[in-house]
Amino acid sequence: MATKTSLVNVALGYAMCDRVNAVDTDTSTEAKAARDVYDTKRQSLLRGYLWSFAKKRDVLSTVATVPDFGVDFAYALPADWLRTISVHPSDSDFSLCRYKHETILVSGTPTKVIVTNISTAIYLRYVWDVETVALFDPMFQEAFAWDLATFFALKIKQSSQHADFCAGQMRRAISIAKSTNSIEDWPDPFPAGSWVTERDGWSGDSWGGDCWA
Repeated sequence: MATKTSLVNVALGYAMCDRVNAVDTDTSTEAKAARDVYDTKRQSLLRGYLWSFAKKRDVLSTVATVPDFGVDFAYALPADWLRTISVHPSDSDFSLCRYKHETILVSGTPTKVIVTNISTAIYLRYVWDVETVALFDPMFQEAFAWDLATFFALKIKQSSQHADFCAGQMRRAISIAKSTNSIEDWPDPFPAGSWVTERDGWSGDSWGGDCWA
């Protein structure tokens, strides 16, 4: 089973650097370099695309603080949120609502929220902060390893030429991973826009001020 240490060792191998025994506890230069960038690069790669393995759903409740103006309700984002896919006023994937991402003070604490005029609850589809390497798609692991290797080649190996090679391999791996991910998943539904409704007289979707029904 893939682990954080095994993935880092793959990346170190790509960068032609020494292996580590335990990335979170080793005191070697390689382990320290990995700890410096691992989470940032992992979260950036997760946030950069709608990976199937990283999609999640949650029903949000309002927070006590009311936005100062413009909208009437705020909903705190889940603690493991990384990127919003869609926001719904009901449990139907075909219903969508207007919303904005903002930060407000809740009991004196800056809190990332979704603000909207939907009053009861909102249904959120989002990319979550997956930390368990065994849950990563194998192609995502490959792209992530090459991304780490690019950093290791510069930081540890101090070879810009090899870093360029690793970066090229990362771009190739991420392209293949995204392509494979996209063709094995059903496309997300979107309501018909005004151009379609006006041209064809489509009545299946209607805009009700703050939501598509």
